Amino acid sequence: MVAWSVFLYGYLAVVGACVAFGSFGVPTKSAAVAAAKVHPVAFQIYYSLAIFVSAWGVLLYNPFVFTWFGFAGAAIWTPSSILALAAISDAGLSVAQTVWSGTTIMISFLWGALAYHDKVSSLPLAMVALATLLCGLVLLASLHSSLMAGVHAWLGFAVDDESLRPHRPGDVRAAAPLVAAEAPAVNVSGGRGLDDAYASAGGGDGKPLAKLVRGVVFALVLGVLNGSLMVPLRETPKRASGINYIISFSIGVVSITPLLALGYMAIMRAPLQLHWRVALGPGLLTGLLWQIGNYCSIYATLYLGLTIGYPLTQLALLVAGLWGWLYYGELPQARHVAHFWLAAIVVLGGAALLAIAG
Repeated sequence: MVAWSVFLYGYLAVVGACVAFGSFGVPTKSAAVAAAKVHPVAFQIYYSLAIFVSAWGVLLYNPFVFTWFGFAGAAIWTPSSILALAAISDAGLSVAQTVWSGTTIMISFLWGALAYHDKVSSLPLAMVALATLLCGLVLLASLHSSLMAGVHAWLGFAVDDESLRPHRPGDVRAAAPLVAAEAPAVNVSGGRGLDDAYASAGGGDGKPLAKLVRGVVFALVLGVLNGSLMVPLRETPKRASGINYIISFSIGVVSITPLLALGYMAIMRAPLQLHWRVALGPGLLTGLLWQIGNYCSIYATLYLGLTIGYPLTQLALLVAGLWGWLYYGELPQARHVAHFWLAAIVVLGGAALLAIAG
């Protein structure tokens, strides 16, 4: 009975994390936010505040216990927004997201299997599951790359070059990418505004190959950080472990984020435009949704471990894809829908195999 309840609660937590992480970037995609070109560092200030405030709900059913391991987790999480922005600007959303999501899955699995000896009933099956998940992520990401032409040709659809072109920067409704950045960071996909912000800050220069390599390196580092995000939770002393950890983590987030903003202003030698009238509401809602995902991902890790629980939260990419299809109208033709569902079937198949292997 206990094993069944752990299984049930663990997978319910995975579903909750996927829904929240797959949806938390939606508030950033309003016309006002895109038009204002809110910088990720400014946006992170607002949604870090929401993360901090919402964490205290834990005290309704747990005592307050502080641990510096929460600060360690916050130090891993906070720089992710800048890495995500730089990776997307240099390597493009499709390549960057595939690299960091795949790296996140692998690093989390390795932490669980090698460092914490989380239970894996079949290591060969787990390897097949991870490979299947990675293939599904590549398929999902290729919806916004030239790889789409090859996939659509294989599916038997006629391919026209026009459908492969990116949306116009001014088209706010269509500019939101199919796959929102899941990594725990500022969603850097609210139209072209944040890419422009990075470019104006001196990013995005260099030769095409050098930019691609640099973007992949940024995405790899982000994936390592993201895949290690729950390690401080596992190291936390028992009295402060579990969901109690979230308060210390949130205190760390709200403490480190202003330092990040000050560092940015010092490097750029320019003030940070906060755009609070436009960004405050979406930023707070983004933070609340992310915190819900954080709650659920912690429970997923506690119940299912780093080998199974946290990697499965990367299925948030599918939820983001559904937002892109059903709300943002990013799949205008039958072949785009078929492509998305092919990727979804592969990703869900890999997830099912990983669950069986655990």
